[in-house]
Amino acid sequence: MIILPTFFKNESAALASSGLLLLTLTATGCQSASEPSEAIVSQPTSTSATAISTDISQQTLKQQALRIQRALANKNFSRIAKDIHPTRGVRFSMYAYVRPESDKVFSRAQYAQYLQQSKIRFTWGERDGSGEPLIIPLPEYLDTWVKAKTFNDATLSVNEFLD
Repeated sequence: MIILPTFFKNESAALASSGLLLLTLTATGCQSASEPSEAIVSQPTSTSATAISTDISQQTLKQQALRIQRALANKNFSRIAKDIHPTRGVRFSMYAYVRPESDKVFSRAQYAQYLQQSKIRFTWGERDGSGEPLIIPLPEYLDTWVKAKTFNDATLSVNEFLD
């Protein structure tokens, strides 16, 4: 938790990329800055957790995903900083395939810093089809690559595969 750039003709690649950002923010255990870190540690990790707490945590994840999607769709990129995992950060993958060796991973502080310093450019990966590297600042990447509005009517699921 994507905007399709004009030089891209493959919309599915951009859609996969946007879903991946939202998924990465949620799947890495993101929490709101208002939640204390202890909340993560004290969460039940065994399968003996009651269905009620599972429903609550799934509902919380879905609400968080929607909040992130809305912030991205409205280009309010700074708003998601509080949802970035405090130790794992947020991973950016240009396409659905995650490349740990080359994907950009930013901490909350780095993300906030790079949003403000729009002259710092990053190599995000290679463009599909041309193989040309995408080298732009974080604000431009979010503005041109993240097409969150396409997910306005998306169906959310937690730990469940949807066809």
